[in-house]
Amino acid sequence: TAQDIRTLTFARLVELTAQREAAASTSATRSAQSDAAAGLRVFIRNFGDEKVASEPLIYMSTMVSDGGDSEVPIDESERVMFLVPGLEGCAAALEPLCRRLRLAVCALQLGIEHRDLSLDGMVDRLHQVTSPPRYHSKIILF
Repeated sequence: TAQDIRTLTFARLVELTAQREAAASTSATRSAQSDAAAGLRVFIRNFGDEKVASEPLIYMSTMVSDGGDSEVPIDESERVMFLVPGLEGCAAALEPLCRRLRLAVCALQLGIEHRDLSLDGMVDRLHQVTSPPRYHSKIILF
């Protein structure tokens, strides 16, 4: 109010500034701690189960398939979507998307033990893993 402004002294201004800076520093500390925790949660979500992270081929749970190791071999006439995870390289990041799909989904993982491969090396490795020898002549990679 106008009365507060008239009675405001330099000492009171310094006191108010100190209170505002103290409040800002505590909120910045809280947000930095929550950012670190959020980063750890994202890392764990993307990495998923470490036992499955090194598997090159994983059937994902969808609306028509339960995924897992009990998955029956795919019939040649059945439509299958193959997904390659992005930078994280693990299929765990694709689980929310796959649960909403109405077809069988197979995720191709690069694996945690093959970090030093070039792009061509990654493609060759996934090609060897996914295609049985009888189909090699029919598959064309671009």
